Amino acid sequence: MTTEHLAPAFGDAPIASDEEMRRRLHEFLGAPIPISPEAMRAALENPAYALRLMEATGDAEQLTELLRAPDGGGRETSGPGDGELLAHAAAAFARWAKTGFAMVARPVYQHRLATCHACNHLGDAPAERLVYRLLSNAGKEHKICTQCGCFVVRKAKLPTENCPVASSTNPQESRWGEPMTQR
Repeated sequence: MTTEHLAPAFGDAPIASDEEMRRRLHEFLGAPIPISPEAMRAALENPAYALRLMEATGDAEQLTELLRAPDGGGRETSGPGDGELLAHAAAAFARWAKTGFAMVARPVYQHRLATCHACNHLGDAPAERLVYRLLSNAGKEHKICTQCGCFVVRKAKLPTENCPVASSTNPQESRWGEPMTQR
């Protein structure tokens, strides 16, 4: 691991060793347990994991869980963080507003939703994530796409949005059968 590029983020003195880097991260996070080499490597290589560590600052239980399982403990850690989710939601809202808040026809919505419900990327919104608690509808909506982080019942209604996963039979189309688009 090269650490020279981290010096400005942790102070003026260059970081002399991996051990020193782990000690400084431990102090920065207020971590209840030492930072393992595996957790440090994951924080450097996986921006989503690093963001989750920073979001957990001050929460000893969550920090401990994250530090003990830097690979995500079997959970996806590559999904968007809260800030990224809020930015995506704001951008989607702006695109939707430009349509006059139009919604797709009911058959299109039903097709999209059925596709999502049959998809292996459908999951429960993580209850510990603040953004999902803020954006859920009194706990009624809890199924999300683990690829983009969106609530599927909302995203499927919007004509400006698309499934982020390519079709297995035509990579030019999403799983919804619509042209793949970059957002």
